[in-house]
Amino acid sequence: MRRRTLKRQRQEYKYRNNRSRFIEDQRSLDKRGNVYCIFCGNVIKQEEPDLHHGDGRDDEELLDESLWFLADNYCHVTQYHGMSCLDIPWWNDYVNRIKITHPTIYEKELRRQEKAEYGKRK
Repeated sequence: MRRRTLKRQRQEYKYRNNRSRFIEDQRSLDKRGNVYCIFCGNVIKQEEPDLHHGDGRDDEELLDESLWFLADNYCHVTQYHGMSCLDIPWWNDYVNRIKITHPTIYEKELRRQEKAEYGKRK
């Protein structure tokens, strides 16, 4: 296993602090303090929401808050990372939700869908 560099350790320390603040900032946007899952669109009921990195966690992307999304653990881990997008019930709503606000992530998700559709045809 590769050792984490000093640079990465510093990024992860900053990430932990920024992550907590980001979640609280998102809670403050709702009158009731709710946060919503980027995937299914529902209120996240778990105390600590997952943080989905729209463009991965490599290098500087780890700290790029413009590509951070809050998610329910089930939608994030079990469905998004564990299933084909063709089998995920909320997929189309999710893609439509990010189409305007995050066009680069939208394009990335369309490529994922195209690959899945191509693989299904084979």
